Amino acid sequence: MINLLLILIGLFLIINSKEILFFLLGVFLVVIAIRRSLEEFSGDAVTDNREYVNGLVFRIREEIRNYSIIEQYAAILASACIHIAKSDGRISEKEIQVIRQAIHREFQGNVDENLIARIVGHTKQHIQNFSKEEIFLSLVDVVNLYFQHLDMAGWEARIELTSVLFLMIYEVALADGGVTQAEEELFNRLCFQFSLPGSYVQNIKRTAQYNVNARANRSSNSNYTGQTHNYEYADNSKLKNSLALFNLKETYTLEELEKAWKQMAVMYHPDKFHNAKPEIYELMNKKFIEAKDAYEFLKKRK
Repeated sequence: MINLLLILIGLFLIINSKEILFFLLGVFLVVIAIRRSLEEFSGDAVTDNREYVNGLVFRIREEIRNYSIIEQYAAILASACIHIAKSDGRISEKEIQVIRQAIHREFQGNVDENLIARIVGHTKQHIQNFSKEEIFLSLVDVVNLYFQHLDMAGWEARIELTSVLFLMIYEVALADGGVTQAEEELFNRLCFQFSLPGSYVQNIKRTAQYNVNARANRSSNSNYTGQTHNYEYADNSKLKNSLALFNLKETYTLEELEKAWKQMAVMYHPDKFHNAKPEIYELMNKKFIEAKDAYEFLKKRK
């Protein structure tokens, strides 16, 4: 009954909300309700004891238990990302590098790299000979573990950290220059498994592409420092990435920019996270600063 009520409330928010924060809250409520329903239907308690049958989930639990909550999030995220990297048959060094970069970006370097390396190693070994179906089922177990850990965060942080999960997974899919069919199928199936709305999924994909482009542009610019035309190249690159972040066209108006910025500010403004753990507050503050920088850049162009 409770799960049904959560789903109905979530769907109401998704359909009727004009503010993106309430839309994301609706998504989160639906995801949680679906997960709880699946657990109850399988005959397991909400703590999901069947996960202990999964050797990987048990190993991750053991590895992360003495680390900070931020490091626990990061470790589980790394494991989830390895699953989509493996879905096309091989895990490339580029994909491993993107996982490290994304974790550093999202958690500002406040993560033990040795922990991440161990989790990545355990995951690679565990799914080495898995079929596509087995990879998917293992990924669902890992994502459920992530959501269980989110229960320790405030609801606003849970919404944002849910986005971080799917964002990082898709960034890894993009790592080798584009998403393969196997990676796209796995990601879409995962989103369907957790009942994510299509508009939310498209926003995740767009933001992931923005992050990949921004990282590539920074790398390219570092190879051409000191030359005048490169300032123009950097400006054009930032324009492209900033427009993509706010889902705007080059012909955008100030009114369109202001509307997009207000939606972004609602999600990331640090004042909303004063009661959260310090590391989560710093994470949200960093995202707010990055979005504001893109907003100021676009505003000056008008």
